[in-house]
Amino acid sequence: MKHITKAFLSVCAFAITSHADVYDDFASYEIGKDNSWFFTLKTESQKPVFAKSIEARLVQTITDKKVSDYAFVCACKILKPIATELSLPILKSALSNPARVSAACDVLVGMEDDGEDAIIEFLSKPQSDLYCLQTAISTLASFDDDGVKTIAKYATSKDEKLATFATIALGSMSEDDVLPILQMNLKNGTPDVKKAAARALVAFAENAYASGDKSSARKALNSLPVDYPLAVVLRAKLDEKKACDYLDSLIIKGGELVAPAGRAMNSRRDFNKSAKIIAAFPTLSKESKLAAMGSFMLSGDTRFYPIIAPELGSEDSDIRSLAIYSARFICTDEANLRKIWNAYILKRKPDCDFAKNVFAENPSFACKKILLELADNGDLNALEFLVMRGDLNALKTLWKKYEDSYADDSNGDKRITSIVENTLTYGDMPMFVKYLAADYPEKLSDTTAKIIIKKLAKSRDAKFIKFAFEEIKKTNKVPADNKYYKFIAEKLKIL
Repeated sequence: MKHITKAFLSVCAFAITSHADVYDDFASYEIGKDNSWFFTLKTESQKPVFAKSIEARLVQTITDKKVSDYAFVCACKILKPIATELSLPILKSALSNPARVSAACDVLVGMEDDGEDAIIEFLSKPQSDLYCLQTAISTLASFDDDGVKTIAKYATSKDEKLATFATIALGSMSEDDVLPILQMNLKNGTPDVKKAAARALVAFAENAYASGDKSSARKALNSLPVDYPLAVVLRAKLDEKKACDYLDSLIIKGGELVAPAGRAMNSRRDFNKSAKIIAAFPTLSKESKLAAMGSFMLSGDTRFYPIIAPELGSEDSDIRSLAIYSARFICTDEANLRKIWNAYILKRKPDCDFAKNVFAENPSFACKKILLELADNGDLNALEFLVMRGDLNALKTLWKKYEDSYADDSNGDKRITSIVENTLTYGDMPMFVKYLAADYPEKLSDTTAKIIIKKLAKSRDAKFIKFAFEEIKKTNKVPADNKYYKFIAEKLKIL
């Protein structure tokens, strides 16, 4: 008896359960009731020793008793990994029930040929419910095997909604005989069916391209008008050597193809292949200019910025804003950066916000040179940017100004205090708490304590706040019994 196996104990345990009322609970289950039966059967069905018996009992219960639709859906979740031919009758009968068809199809997908045959059989007979038909059609399309003829019958249906749906479903399949059906619907279908056929042809072409079948992809796209927007990206992929010229020609031409062409060009932009669009840039339409500028910016090539720079004075706010924003990444010349500084100083929305990002993040030497020059002349905005950019000398200068502004028990400079608060990081705090020491003016210490409280409180994580506060106390020369430590702890509720 000491050598009783775990498997035997498991069998015994489930034998008790299977003779209890789990199947009765399943048979009477309604949504909102206790569904412990589901978790019991779901868990046990994952053990091969019980799978067949559970499938048989579920099928028998569904066949013999009137189970609710929701109970059936739950049963299908159990059956999905274990279903065999035994489950086919109840699944077939569910295909014509709108409340059950989706769950039944989900199980049939996993049954491979048996599941595909069951759906083909269902679709081969007259059906009245549109939802059931659509669900069965989309499921059959996922098999991508013998279902093309069956779906094609519905793609040429006189019911426009059904024909449209079936046409789109065909586009997800990769069988060669899908193509002529889609081409026929593109030519002869109703307006909605033609639109569906065009979308399906692109989907078919994309699948063919992804599988390495460029020939079929080209055949599908050749069926479409040359100006069909959804085909732009794939047309470029199919001829990479000419992609840049093709996409730039669309951007220069303007119209509805600009947006897809611009998106497709974003990953391809090459200065050495951009002579045509550079020459045409000043006369482009607004939409074309924006698309071109976006691709210039995303190339990361600073040679493009002189092309964009004249738009800093554009009367169109969208173009002007993008010209400023682009400088964040590809502007390295001092003259244009000074123009952008003026846009920041003027505080005109949204230009000033984009300009702010430029001076916070532009990595060029010219940008830093301007900021250093302005900061040396007392410009606090420039000093703030330098601190934000990680300039340690600027940080020392800022803190010295902060300290001096409270000298002789004065009330401090609000602008300098604001910059200190905006730029203070958690890593700076162990040094910053020096201003809590007794040899500094009390008003300076009061302000410092409040800034620390605000910065720590922003994390909203009580554990982190407590950890950070303890680290601050450990890494400075301020005594542990400093009154401001107690004040900060009380305010942050970490005593």
